[in-house]
Amino acid sequence: VLEAAHCRIILAAAGKQDAGISKRPVPIEVIPGCLGLVLERIKTAHPEAECRIREGVPGTKAGPVITDNGAFVVDVEVPGATLADLDAAYRSIPGVISTGIFLGHCEHLITFDAATGGNVNTWSQL
Repeated sequence: VLEAAHCRIILAAAGKQDAGISKRPVPIEVIPGCLGLVLERIKTAHPEAECRIREGVPGTKAGPVITDNGAFVVDVEVPGATLADLDAAYRSIPGVISTGIFLGHCEHLITFDAATGGNVNTWSQL
């Protein structure tokens, strides 16, 4: 969907904008049948990586989060790695549908910060 869009506007919580260095887990959308291969490849490339299959919120959804594509969401944390390197590495693994890294895909970014009373910031041509 992202590639087919005429205009790309990304909405995110204010704390999710990074300056190119991974500071939090990166979500990766993975085809369920390829989960073992994807986790193995990530751990081979980044032995220090922490990988977690995202689980539903207790009381509302039991089991793993399933995307519209029928895939799992795996949160991968590799502190200090560059987002560009992680994005390229993860997208090259068979079974990875996409990542939560939007490098070069964002024409407009809008962030909302509830902690500061609802500050909204907008950036263009990122």
